[in-house]
Amino acid sequence: MKRTVIVMTKTGGQGKTLTSQMIYLGYCDAGFAPKLAAADTAGDEERSKLGKFYPGLVRELGLGVRLNDLRRNQGAAIAYWDQLGALLLQGGFIIDIGANVAPFVFEWARSRDAGRILRQRGAPPIVLCVPMKPQAQAVEDALYVLERSVAEADFLPIASRVLIQNESGGTFDGYGSSEDFQRFHALKRSHGLRIAAMAQCHSELWPIAERNYLPFHDLLTADLEELERTHGLDAFAASGAQADLVQWVDETLSSFRSVGLVPPPAPTQADAVTTGIA
Repeated sequence: MKRTVIVMTKTGGQGKTLTSQMIYLGYCDAGFAPKLAAADTAGDEERSKLGKFYPGLVRELGLGVRLNDLRRNQGAAIAYWDQLGALLLQGGFIIDIGANVAPFVFEWARSRDAGRILRQRGAPPIVLCVPMKPQAQAVEDALYVLERSVAEADFLPIASRVLIQNESGGTFDGYGSSEDFQRFHALKRSHGLRIAAMAQCHSELWPIAERNYLPFHDLLTADLEELERTHGLDAFAASGAQADLVQWVDETLSSFRSVGLVPPPAPTQADAVTTGIA
């Protein structure tokens, strides 16, 4: 994996970290080993939310920097985001950007004329991924990020844009004729915006994963005895919950693959034998 995927929106609680996890899982499923990074203003926290799911694997960009400090000190804000520039030059990262600091990405890019450096040095392509729930403010903030990415293209070159319709907060039925969604369709026509769906997960393992910061891979590969012993589920509940989670992950990754957000899965040994690759 050489390209960089930035997962970002301007509203909290839209599923940015969940989306980052799923993109990571999709790339791992395809045989790649993407790197993880997170940028947020997390006060006294030692790790970002993504870092809690993947301890030791996430590059924390200035974790602990306070939002008010960035607002008061423009120089500190610029230096904070120079770390992001280094990752963009390197490529191969999935970067989870906190909602509170999302606007600073564009301000940094403009102040540093980052696009010039990224283009001159042949930086890998950047994919902007924006998760969104069916909430009025969330829709408007998703549009803000996407439309600003177009307006600031000289300073932050985005190769492709993907909107994730996160249905954990409800469906998007009835939104198709609204003015906001006409703006999304305009972005599809003029700048190739792609839209993928992420359905609500109904597995009993979902709240367990969220509560205990358990990555999906651990739950997908756990044996039933481990799920029973660790999470207090009986054998049938554990089996059904794992099957539901497998189905949801498969459907989500299929949706992500349909818009090119993650690559196809790597051939299994059985596939290799069937196709004559082995």
